[in-house]
Amino acid sequence: MIGQRFDRVDNNINVLNQQANRRHEEYLARFRNIERRLATVEGNPVAPQPLSPPANLQQLTLQATQMQPPPPPPPEVQQPAPSPPPSPPGQNNDDMVAGKAPLPGKFSGDRDQLEGWILRMDDYFVVTKIRNPARQLSFISMCLAGTALEWWKNKKSSFHTWEEGQNSLRHYYRDHYKPDRCYRQLMELRQTSTVQHYLTEVDRLNSYTAIPDRQLINILINGINHKLRETMAHYEHLRSTPAAWRDRLIKMDITSTEFRSRDKDQGKDKKSGYNGNRKLEDRISLHGGTAPSTNEKAP
Repeated sequence: MIGQRFDRVDNNINVLNQQANRRHEEYLARFRNIERRLATVEGNPVAPQPLSPPANLQQLTLQATQMQPPPPPPPEVQQPAPSPPPSPPGQNNDDMVAGKAPLPGKFSGDRDQLEGWILRMDDYFVVTKIRNPARQLSFISMCLAGTALEWWKNKKSSFHTWEEGQNSLRHYYRDHYKPDRCYRQLMELRQTSTVQHYLTEVDRLNSYTAIPDRQLINILINGINHKLRETMAHYEHLRSTPAAWRDRLIKMDITSTEFRSRDKDQGKDKKSGYNGNRKLEDRISLHGGTAPSTNEKAP
C-alpha cells in the first residue's frame, strides 16, 4: 500500500516537470521572436542567448522532492486472552496443572511402609519436575514424622542427593530378617485352593527372596497337589521357559477342576438314583445357583 503511494508521488512529479518544460519552451520561443523583430528594426541582428529555466520549475521540483509519504496505519491492538473458567467448589486449579501434585503421606518409621513411601517420593519428584538435589532433600523433611524425622535431622547434612538419602533410609529402616523369614514361608507354602491363588502368594514372597524363575519351578512342584505334580511331569521340556510352564500349570489346574466337578455330580447322581435326564433346575442348583420358579410364565 505504501509502495502504491510512492508511485503516485513519482507520477505527479513527472507531470509537473512536463508542464514546466512546455511553458519554458513557449516562453523561449516568444523571447526569440521578439529579439528577431528588434534586430530587424534596428538593422543589427543579435544572436539568441540561451535562457536559464524559469525559477518556478526549480521551486516545483524542490517541493516535490520534499514531499513525505503518508504515515503508516496504526498497529492493530491485540485483544487480551480470555481468563480460564473458575474451578468448581472444593477443587484447586493448581492441583490440575501439569507439574503439580499433592505431597505423599508421611513416613514415621514403619518398616513395612518404607518401600511404598520411597516409590511415592520418586513419583512425586518426576511429576513436579524437581531435579535440584537441595530442593529434593528439603521436601523429604516435610514428608517424615516421628522417629524417622528425628533420624533425618541428624543425618541430613551428610546427604548430597536424594539417592544417598534413600539408600541410607533403606539400610537403617529395612527389615533385615524379612528375606530369611519369607524364604522359610515360601518353602512351607502349599496349594490349598486354585493354582492362581498359590502362584500369587509365591510371587509376593519371592519379591523379598529374589529366587530365579527356573529355580522357583522346583519349589512350585513341591507346593502343588500330587495330581498336578504327576501331570506336570509330562512337560519337563517347558522348564527352559518358566512363563510357558506356568501357563501350562494353570491350564492343567482348570482342566482338573472341571473333572472334579463332573465326578462330584456323577457321585450325587448315583446316590439319588439319577437316570441320566437331569432337569435344568437341578443342574443349576448343583452348581450353587438359584433356579427360576416353575410358576413364572414366559412373556
